[in-house]
Amino acid sequence: MHSKNSSQTILVGVDGSASSIAALRHAADLAGDLDCSLVAVMCWQKPQFYMADLDLEDGPFARDAEGKLEAAVLTALGSQPDVTCRTSVRNGRPGEVLVDESASARLLVMGTRGHSEFVSMLLGSVSLECIAHAHVPVVTVRADL
Repeated sequence: MHSKNSSQTILVGVDGSASSIAALRHAADLAGDLDCSLVAVMCWQKPQFYMADLDLEDGPFARDAEGKLEAAVLTALGSQPDVTCRTSVRNGRPGEVLVDESASARLLVMGTRGHSEFVSMLLGSVSLECIAHAHVPVVTVRADL
């Protein structure tokens, strides 16, 4: 039996959407099959205001993200999950954070909102960024499957 070191973790990007809840559930199934633990990651950033000089404290944004992440994990896995799940709230752009975190994982699982190719091309896509740059294989999960 493998020890559950960092290379035996499945990283899950969570934003609270239905597809990220589905990704958490799918990752938990994979973790059980692969004898891995989960690391659920949610990112936060300060809002971009027109008044660039406005100095906002980080605390409320980080606490809000922590609450949303805990609620998403509870919704997806219940109060007593079958796998070990650690949570991590990080300040930064989701694509950059997940690519960075993937360096110490076995697999990255994330939801996709199903944007069309055209919308993804215009807006950019965290999923596409991770698929292109992650250090491990990336699994994307749609909420409606």
